[in-house]
Amino acid sequence: MTEPWRLIIDPPAAGVWNMAVDEAILSAVAEATAPPTVRLYQWNPPAVSLGYFQPAAEADGQLPARCDLVRRQTGGGAILHDAELTYSLCVPITHRLASPPDVLYRAVHEAIIAALSAVGVAAHLRGGSSSPALAAQRGPFFCFARHDANDIVCQATRGVAKIAGSAQRRTAKGVLQHGSILTGRDCEAAELIEALIGPLAEQLDADPRIADLSADEQTHAARLAETKYGNDAWTRRR
Repeated sequence: MTEPWRLIIDPPAAGVWNMAVDEAILSAVAEATAPPTVRLYQWNPPAVSLGYFQPAAEADGQLPARCDLVRRQTGGGAILHDAELTYSLCVPITHRLASPPDVLYRAVHEAIIAALSAVGVAAHLRGGSSSPALAAQRGPFFCFARHDANDIVCQATRGVAKIAGSAQRRTAKGVLQHGSILTGRDCEAAELIEALIGPLAEQLDADPRIADLSADEQTHAARLAETKYGNDAWTRRR
């Protein structure tokens, strides 16, 4: 039996706002004032998001010109949010997909693979073994240079290339999963969004219903954007 999910499709926004909105959604879902939620969005201007555990000093000399710097709640390496589509997914910690962590990774990544296939991009899971704890904290600066069994990869000129990856933030009451899907020459973000909704509904056994943030979430996000994600004390806390 399918479960009602909220689907939010947002226009491109600044990194500070994007991160604040995802935390506001996580809080609402964790407190059961909002249903499980998938959000699809992009970034304007382009930004690099640091993983939760990354030292900010690692970003020195790594940022492209005219690129913002923000810090995510989720782990993993830094991500350049430019020619890509970002998703976030929030469920209560008691949700059937919340544990073990790989269940949610695999469900969403199978949906992404199906969506990529629908737009003409042949992709698959990298496979093999991985250590989520190590992957969250160690490795190259950029996430797309790191390897994990749950990565989505495709065949490229120089071998296998990572085109999508995800990371999680788990609290006492909820789970936030972020992911980035490269777009550009092979498919546009709008085309990928359209192709992704059906496979996500199937893999999550969800009935997605397009909606917006609640007034309370908007207020919470605005406060987080000002006091946390727009504050250097958070961005450079490590």
